[in-house]
Amino acid sequence: MRAAATICSSLLLAAPSFAQTVTASITTANQLEVHASSPGWPVQNGITPPNTAGFGISIAQTPNAEMRSEWDAFAHPFEARASWRQRAAVYASPASLAWTAPGDLLVSLQATVAVPVVIELSHVLAASAGAAVPAHGIDLGDDGSFEIDELSPPTFALSVVLGSTPLAIRLRSQLVQVGTGVIELELGVRVLPQNNLSINAAVAGCALDSLFVQPSFAGRGFATQMLTIHPTVLVLGLGVQPVTLPAPPSPGSGFPCLLLPSPDLLVLTGFAQGFELALPAAVRPLTLWVQGVVVAPAGLGTTTGYSVTAF
Repeated sequence: MRAAATICSSLLLAAPSFAQTVTASITTANQLEVHASSPGWPVQNGITPPNTAGFGISIAQTPNAEMRSEWDAFAHPFEARASWRQRAAVYASPASLAWTAPGDLLVSLQATVAVPVVIELSHVLAASAGAAVPAHGIDLGDDGSFEIDELSPPTFALSVVLGSTPLAIRLRSQLVQVGTGVIELELGVRVLPQNNLSINAAVAGCALDSLFVQPSFAGRGFATQMLTIHPTVLVLGLGVQPVTLPAPPSPGSGFPCLLLPSPDLLVLTGFAQGFELALPAAVRPLTLWVQGVVVAPAGLGTTTGYSVTAF
């Protein structure tokens, strides 16, 4: 009775949380310019106007040089990302150039309600020997103080609470490649839920289909994702009640078909479908066991099973 009451409370509290989302957008803060030149060819230019929102790509190319700039942002129930990828390449001729004008992108992060998250800033640089390190930086909060610059470690992480007021993050860079060589630079922003969850694989599955379990933004809970072409029953339990299913499907993983969770909650899911469950303070501490049963023509199979502990 207590188990049923606990999980029912969780589901009732989860219902309004599905409107709880984190969004990420990216916009050009000024005019972004990419250029390439080679002897005997006119300079090639790629121009993106300021205040251009969303995914973008700009390329300037000559026979011996190429300057490429790409940026995007997206959000899932379990993660939000924004990135700016640039590549300056000169393939031959010391008189060829690939370069950008100084440019800025603005990333905006926002949540429908207050959500504790971890924001990871990163910069990844790969360059030919002798290439100049490009000027670049990431400013969390757009306050003029750059948490990432040319001399910083690869990543910087900070715990914050996102809400309805957008949080701005400025990405800044300028690349110049003179003569033969390549510079590649990626500036990144990654947002992850901070849910005080421990998610661990508990048992191997006998099916080749995959189940993924990750912390989600909604209700400080978790989200599942199935990679399968078959209908799947997601089994969630407040305890373990091991059951060995009949002969494993063929082809299979070679492991026995051991279903671990007690069948306290059953959810029908399928290809690329997700399921979210909120785990608010009212039901913590709590450990749930999660596993999928794949219904395939060759028979029933199990996915990897997980334990999810909410502190």
